Amino acid sequence: MTGRAAASVAPEWVVPATPTRRSPLAQDFGAVTVEAALALCALTVFLVLALGALVAVAQTMRCADAARELARLDARGERDRGRTVASRLAPSGAHL
Repeated sequence: MTGRAAASVAPEWVVPATPTRRSPLAQDFGAVTVEAALALCALTVFLVLALGALVAVAQTMRCADAARELARLDARGERDRGRTVASRLAPSGAHL
């Protein structure tokens, strides 16, 4: 070197970015944000569907419990008490 600062001289292959010519990396600006937003949407849909499935299973179990108690008390001859217990165990809107 002849005393000049080496940092001020750019290699020949470096083309500086101008307002009309952007670097190739600048074209993908925001792509990660879009991918993250889509991933969050997919995760939200999955969690809502999983929660709905769990609620459906829980309601089915409550219906089976109510039917079992109604059948058991009906077999013992306590039909009125069976309807009372089954209506308390069954989910709202269930038909006995």
